[in-house]
Amino acid sequence: MASYLPSKSLLTLRHLKDARLRLLGRPHEADFEPLRKLAIAMPVVVDVGANRGQSIESFRCVLAKPVIHAFEPNPVLSDGLKRRYPGVRVYAVGLGRATGELCLFVPRYGYTFWDTRASLDFSMARSFLKGEHFACFNERRAAVEELRVPIIRLDDLALTPNILKIDAEGMEASVLEGAFVTLESEPVVITEGCSDAVMQILSPLGYAPYRAEGTKIVAGSGGLNTYFLKHHHHELFLDEA
Repeated sequence: MASYLPSKSLLTLRHLKDARLRLLGRPHEADFEPLRKLAIAMPVVVDVGANRGQSIESFRCVLAKPVIHAFEPNPVLSDGLKRRYPGVRVYAVGLGRATGELCLFVPRYGYTFWDTRASLDFSMARSFLKGEHFACFNERRAAVEELRVPIIRLDDLALTPNILKIDAEGMEASVLEGAFVTLESEPVVITEGCSDAVMQILSPLGYAPYRAEGTKIVAGSGGLNTYFLKHHHHELFLDEA
């Protein structure tokens, strides 16, 4: 029988790491640090690609009483989020440019499915299956399995977030193409990386790329995460204006 998790022991180790960071008062990625200065009480956060909850932990660490809407199409991970974070609204769906159904591609090595590396993009899921991630890597033990998942547009939910974070394993532009009405509320947008496709969507709307340097925001794309801000957003970061 194949286990449908990276294994409970691995997830337990990751949750222990989350607990340690929580005790230290640190987010899971340093790029979240500038959000401590965000001058908004109870900000509404849309977390696209919530995975196992690491971003939820980080938002709770750096923001005052955030209201979080988390999206995770992988049913194993979304069920875990619902159990672990009863105060978070968890949506067990993917987000895209249109409502429908798509394949979620889950990397499998041997008898273990690596849910945390699943993607709606086959090439992104397949890229995880290589020697740098597995000792004594054997190509014959590697495969990508398919899981059908529901897809909706973010605009279908009529949310007005202050922060829109998207980590969709290469599908960030598709998420944004279903969120043009949502973007009218002018949220701070945080994406994994800074692809040309994302720039082509956000630049005409008046957004420019910024990166985190310690607790500050500076112009330019980030190596891991990129902030997309409009000019007036600088007023929200207390000493960044």
